[in-house]
Amino acid sequence: MPRQDELRALFDAMNEGVAGHELVRDASGRVHDYRVLAVNPAFTRHTGLSASAVVGRLASAAFGSSEPPFLSTYQRVAETGVPETFEAYFEPLRRHFRISAFQTGPDAFGTVSRPRLGRQAPGSTRPGCKRCTTLARLRTADEKELIDFALESAVALTGSEVGYLHFVDDDQQNLTLYTWSERTLQNCSVGTERHYPLSLAGIWADCVRLRRPVIHNDYATAEGKKGLPEGHFPLVRHLSTCVVERDKVTVVAGVGNKPTPYQDDDVRQLQLFLDGVWD
Repeated sequence: MPRQDELRALFDAMNEGVAGHELVRDASGRVHDYRVLAVNPAFTRHTGLSASAVVGRLASAAFGSSEPPFLSTYQRVAETGVPETFEAYFEPLRRHFRISAFQTGPDAFGTVSRPRLGRQAPGSTRPGCKRCTTLARLRTADEKELIDFALESAVALTGSEVGYLHFVDDDQQNLTLYTWSERTLQNCSVGTERHYPLSLAGIWADCVRLRRPVIHNDYATAEGKKGLPEGHFPLVRHLSTCVVERDKVTVVAGVGNKPTPYQDDDVRQLQLFLDGVWD
C-alpha cells in the first residue's frame, strides 16, 4: 500500500491546479462569495498567485475581481452535488482555463484546473464529475481519504460520473474492492460484497486479463458483456486500467459514464493517477 507521505507528494506534484473552497453566506443565508481553503503548487504556477496570497481569503479579494469568479456554477455544484466541467476565459488573470468542479462537503467544493494555452475566447460548459475530501483536510488525511481524493480527481479529469479501485490478489484469481467514488455509492444499491473471483467478473475486469487499458464506449452492446446485478447503476461507457508489478497485476481502477466517448487522453489521465497513487 502507498504511504501517506507518498500520496501527499502526489498532489503536490500534480500538473493540474487543485484547490478547495467553501461557500460564504450572509446573515440572510444568501451566498455572496466563497473562501479559498487550500491550493497546490500547480495552482500557483498556473495563476501566478501564491498560497499565502489566496488561502483563507474571499475569492473576490484573492482574485481581484468585483464578483467571485464563476460563483453561480460553484454554488450549484456545492449545493446539488452534481459536478460540472467547463472552459472559460478569466479576465483578471488574462488566461483561459478548463475547470472541473465537484462537491467536497456541505457548502464546499473542489476544483481541478488546467490552462488552455492559445485560447482567448470563452468556451462552452460541459458536464463533468463529482466530489472528494476537501483539500483543507489533506495534510491530516489518512491513507483511505487520500486514495479517495485521487479517485475522485481522476473521475473529474476524465469527465466521468462514477469510479472504483480494486486490488488484485497475488494468485491473480481474485479481486478485492477498496473504494468506490461517492456518486457510485449514491447510485448503486447492490450488496457490499468486497471479494470475488476474476472468473466471475464482467468485461469491466478485462484490463486485468489483458494487462492493458480497456475502453467500452457502448457498454450495452460490448462483446462478452455480462448482465449487471440488480440495483447496479446503468453503465453506458467504461474505461479501466491497471498497474503491473513483477509480472503481476496489483491494482485496477475504472471510471464510467462520461457523456462523450472515452479517448486516449482519458486513458493517460486515469493511468497517471493510478501510477501516482501506487508508486
